[in-house]
Amino acid sequence: MHCPVCSENEWHQTETRTQRATDNRWKSGYPKIQKPVFFDLWHPNKKIVEMKRCVCKKCGFVIDLPRPDEQEVNNKYQYLALVEKDMGSSRTISPKAMKQEHKQAIDILDLAKAHLEYTSDVLDILDYGGGAGHLLVPMKERGHNCYLVDYNKSPMVGITRLGNTLEDIPRDQKFDFIMCRHVFEHVASPKTLAAGFMGYLRNKGLVYAEVPIELFGATRPTDDPVTHINYFQKDSFRILFESVGFSPIISRQKSTTYHGRHIIVAQILSRKGPYQGKIISYGNSFEKTISLMTRSYFTRSIIRMRHPLRFGRSLIRHVRKITLAKETGDRTDSPWCLFL
Repeated sequence: MHCPVCSENEWHQTETRTQRATDNRWKSGYPKIQKPVFFDLWHPNKKIVEMKRCVCKKCGFVIDLPRPDEQEVNNKYQYLALVEKDMGSSRTISPKAMKQEHKQAIDILDLAKAHLEYTSDVLDILDYGGGAGHLLVPMKERGHNCYLVDYNKSPMVGITRLGNTLEDIPRDQKFDFIMCRHVFEHVASPKTLAAGFMGYLRNKGLVYAEVPIELFGATRPTDDPVTHINYFQKDSFRILFESVGFSPIISRQKSTTYHGRHIIVAQILSRKGPYQGKIISYGNSFEKTISLMTRSYFTRSIIRMRHPLRFGRSLIRHVRKITLAKETGDRTDSPWCLFL
């Protein structure tokens, strides 16, 4: 298939993982809710699915095959909206995490205002995929007009919900600033979404986007094939926006928090402008992705130890894996199982 970021069709395959409907991971917790998505909506009549992890040789973007199309992703969210009543709700975020989120929202707003090439006391701001719109609350409190696009149908007070997708927004409505945080890792056509933002931005308008970087030591497809279907690093995320005509202002990798969890993300701030037809700088994006994916377990552990809370949580997860392996006899990927 053609790369959803750069449209090339040369891939480097790393490793595989088999998903079985009878695996214990599907029998409880959130995976139990996800199971009908993967085996009924995406792979009907299949009980075993062989997943392949592939890296684009041009831009370093990573996908797992087979991959859901746009309709299948849409079916996923329609299903989850029915069974997961709090999907995108602020009720799932702790008060401490909410304070962190609001501080990040102000930082994002200040970043955008610092790079807008025109001044306005009141900005029209869109949060695409922002759940109930909690990031918009502190922006609304500062007098800006705040709009939301999300499958969550219960926006927070003062936030105007426009619909589920970009197609629900009136074509003549324009925004000064579009925020899209932790969305691109979920969509079937990231390039289509990035290009779609163009039509809803005023001239010289800005887009801020953020995705998690989940490629550290991840040569195999993830245990969770439903939640995320796109895997970026800093350069491949920048290439995505350059490929549709945006001019990146800031492109960086950063340690931050998301809903209270410490994670590594790729962030980009881009400006809309007349497309210059410039040559995209792919650089060594593919080599960077491979380097991240093949990082040793020891190196990853040293990095985690720099953050004691994150390392403690990782240790707890591994202990749980060992306990489960003892109870079920199932193999796990954790090196800790060498002590069994």
